[in-house]
Amino acid sequence: MKGEFSEQSTTAILPHNFLFGRDPFETTEEFKARLSNLFQHPLLAGQTILSKEWYDIQTQRFYLHIQWEMWFKQLHFEINKVYLVLERHQAQYLYELGLSYPVYVRLRVVERPHETWQPDVIIGIEAIEFKGIEAELPVFHHTPPQLLCSLQGHGNWARAVAFQYQAGMMLASGSEDRTVKLWNLGSGQEISTLQHQEGGVNAVAFNHDGTRLASASNDTTIKIWDVVNHHLVFTLYGHRHTVFSVAFSPDSRLLASGGVDHTVRLWDVNVGRELFTLQGHTGWVFSVAFSPDGRFLASGSQDKTVKLWEVCSGQELTTLLA
Repeated sequence: MKGEFSEQSTTAILPHNFLFGRDPFETTEEFKARLSNLFQHPLLAGQTILSKEWYDIQTQRFYLHIQWEMWFKQLHFEINKVYLVLERHQAQYLYELGLSYPVYVRLRVVERPHETWQPDVIIGIEAIEFKGIEAELPVFHHTPPQLLCSLQGHGNWARAVAFQYQAGMMLASGSEDRTVKLWNLGSGQEISTLQHQEGGVNAVAFNHDGTRLASASNDTTIKIWDVVNHHLVFTLYGHRHTVFSVAFSPDSRLLASGGVDHTVRLWDVNVGRELFTLQGHTGWVFSVAFSPDGRFLASGSQDKTVKLWEVCSGQELTTLLA
């Protein structure tokens, strides 16, 4: 990545007895200011030698095995993997240069809210440059996960969650309190509560365009909901006991379900009727999933097997033994 680096800015000169941790008498703002002042200029943090073997063609990631400078190690900030996302021709270009490049790092100080009185202060990589390479390249590194929001409203265990496929800003959750809730992830607000009436909800799944939602319950039923208008479309009856899993086919025409009665069932969700009962498992069925082309269905069971089924015929194709 082409940055604003110079030869004069690459040597780390640290104050004598510089304290990387927070002094107990130091306020949060003083701590941040002290670190920010230290890293106001880019510093040489480490070096690496480029190798074609470190390029992953599948993910287009060029992993950098960096030997960090001693001053950087004193930060007690672990960076396990640093990588560039490159096209194949870019990776080839870097490799053909065949040199060892110093890695220039611009650091920043990030405060992450914490539940205790002392916040987390994270030293993060903001930019990396290889000397002599002019093309701008995006740089990534692993950072600790951060809590974005907490959705509260269920009166009992939340057993299942699912993102809406299309917009990605809606989440459905199912609970032992016998409800399905729809949430707006942009605002963190509840959109609607869908009542299951007789039993807790074990699984939820959106169809491909996000207009329908299926929920599976302890009351042996599966409900199909209209997500736009928040009303019940169908209740599917057929399972003789608790239903643990549901999944829509890629074209959203079919629904698969599995449960305690050892069966997998296929449903036509346009008319709300059962098409096939797939029998063969000798234990509870905990999971079902369609293949990307919708031709096959997989089911996982308490009987320690995974079975593959042909969707058009309902026939078992093979059993995979754990």
